[in-house]
Amino acid sequence: MQSAPSSAEIWRKAFALFEHIAALEPAARSHELAQLATSSPELYARVLTLLGAHRSHEATAIPGGRRATDAQASSDAPAADVRFGAYRLLRQLGIGGMGEVWLARRSDGRFDGLVAVKILHAHIAQSSARERFLREGKILGHLSHPNIARLLDAGSTPLGVSYLVLEYVEEGIPIDTWCDERKLDIPARLNLFLQICAAVSHAHAHLVIHRDLKPPNILVTRDGEIKLLDFGIAKLLENEEAAGETELTRLGGRAMTPDFAAPEQILGLPVTTATDVYSLGVLLYLLLCGRLPHQRRQRSAHEIEKDLLEGRLPTLSRSLSSAEESDLIAERRATTTHKLKRVLAGDLDTIVHKALRIEPDRRYKSVEQLAGDIHRYLAGRPVTAVRDTWTYRARKFLSRHAVGAAIASMSAVLLAAFVLAMFLQMQRTEQERLRAERVSSFLVELFEQSDPYKTRSNLVTARELLDKGAERITHGLMDHPETLAALTGTIGQIYNRLGVPDEAIPLLQRARSAQETIHGARSVQAAAITNELGIALLASGRLEEAKAELERALETRTEQLGAESPEVAQT
Repeated sequence: MQSAPSSAEIWRKAFALFEHIAALEPAARSHELAQLATSSPELYARVLTLLGAHRSHEATAIPGGRRATDAQASSDAPAADVRFGAYRLLRQLGIGGMGEVWLARRSDGRFDGLVAVKILHAHIAQSSARERFLREGKILGHLSHPNIARLLDAGSTPLGVSYLVLEYVEEGIPIDTWCDERKLDIPARLNLFLQICAAVSHAHAHLVIHRDLKPPNILVTRDGEIKLLDFGIAKLLENEEAAGETELTRLGGRAMTPDFAAPEQILGLPVTTATDVYSLGVLLYLLLCGRLPHQRRQRSAHEIEKDLLEGRLPTLSRSLSSAEESDLIAERRATTTHKLKRVLAGDLDTIVHKALRIEPDRRYKSVEQLAGDIHRYLAGRPVTAVRDTWTYRARKFLSRHAVGAAIASMSAVLLAAFVLAMFLQMQRTEQERLRAERVSSFLVELFEQSDPYKTRSNLVTARELLDKGAERITHGLMDHPETLAALTGTIGQIYNRLGVPDEAIPLLQRARSAQETIHGARSVQAAAITNELGIALLASGRLEEAKAELERALETRTEQLGAESPEVAQT
C-alpha cells in the first residue's frame, strides 16, 4: 500500500504545474485548471495560490516613468526604470512561469547598448525553479556561437532575486513566422534550418541538450541570422548522467512543449542528444509543410502516450489535406500546391521521418548527420536516410515474439526439409522408373526387329543387332538425354569390346557430351566415358588423341575419387 505524498512533494508538483499553466494563453489556462480541479483538488488549490501570488506580484510593479534607485529595485518588482545591478529596465518583452524578460540598457556608462534581462519571479525564488534558472546561466557560460544568444552578465538583487543578462535579439521573429511572412521557398528554409543545426550541434559538443527547441525559442534577426534562445530546461550531460535523475532534472523534464517534445520526454525516459534531433525533426516538418506532425495540445497524457505508440506519422505531402489551406501554405512557400507536394515527396519526407523515429537509436546519430543529409539534398546528391521496409517491420515483430517465432521457424524449416526430401526422392524414383521403361522399350523393339519370324531373314548376329541399335539411337531418344547417354555409352563400349573401335568412337563422343551436359565436364560419369573413348582411340591407332583422352580421364578421376581408387588404377 502506497503512503500519501508529503506536503513537500505536493508543493513540488504544484510549482511544476504552475510554471506550465502560467505560460499558457487565458483560454488554455482555464481549460487546464478545470481539468486539474477535477483530477486533484489539493493540487488545484495550491496552484491557484501560486497564480494569485503571481498576479499580485504583477499588480505591485512600480509605475512606468518613475526613476528608481537600487533600493527600489530591492522590492523585487521589475518595472520600467527599475535598475537590476547595472541595467535599467525599459519595457517588458515577455513573461513565463519562471520569470519575466525585459529590455534594458546598461546604466553605468561602461557601454551603451540594449540587452535582455531575464528575471526570476520573486515568489518562486526559493523553489527548485531557482536552481534551474541559475543553471541556465551556467550552461550559457559554456557556449559561444554566432547563432546562440550570448550570456553577458548575471547577478541578484539585495533580496536574492536572480537575473541573467542576455544578448538582445532586436526585432527577432520566430522562425516559422519569419519564413511565412517573407514567402521563403523550400531551399531558403532549409538553409535557415542548417543555421539552427549548427547552433544545436555546438551545444551538443559542449555536452548541452536544449530540450525545448520550438519557434518561440528560435528567432531570426533583421539580417536573416538565427538566434537560439532559452536554455532554461537544458540538460548538462557532464556529471548528471552519473548522478542519476534529480528533482531538478524531473522538473526540467516536465517543463516541455508537448507538440515539440520527443517521445522519451513525454514517457519520462532518459534524454540524449537524440531528443534534440527529434525536436529538430518536428521543426523541419513545420517549416516544410506548415503543419505539426502531431497535435498534442489539450490532450491528456494517456492520449499522447497512446498516439506515440500506435499512431503513424503522416507524410509531408499528405499533411496538405484541405485544398484551401494547401493553397495558402504553398503560396507562403512561393510555389503551387502541386509543385510543393512533388518537392516534399521523396528525400525530404525520408529525412524528416528518420529524425522523427519513435526509437532514439533509429534517428540520426547526431545533428551533424541530419545537417549532412540536408546539405546532400540541396546539392542534388543521394541522402543517407532510408524508409522503413517490410523486412524491418518483420524483424521488429520477430524480436517481440522471439520464442514463439523460433519454435515456429524451426517447425517450418523441418517441415519444409521433410517435404523437399520426399519430393526429391519421389522425383528420382519417377525418373529411374521412366528411364528403365525407356531402356526396356528400346531393347524390346530392337529384338523384335531382329526376330527372324518377323523379318523373314536368317539369324541376326550380335554385330547386326548393335548396328540396328546404334542407328535407332541416332534417330531417337533426343528428348531423353539420360537414357540417350546410358545407351549410347553402352553400345559404344560393346563395339569397342568387339574390336570395332571406329564404330565405337562417334558413339562414345556423343555419350560423353550427353554426360557433360547432365553431370558436368568434371563429373565421374563423363570421366568413365572419356576413359572408354581413350581405349577406342588407342585401338584405332590414333595414339596422340588416345593419350590426351586417357590423361584427361586420369586427372578427373584422381580429382573426384582420389589417387587410391580402383577407377584411377584402371585408367
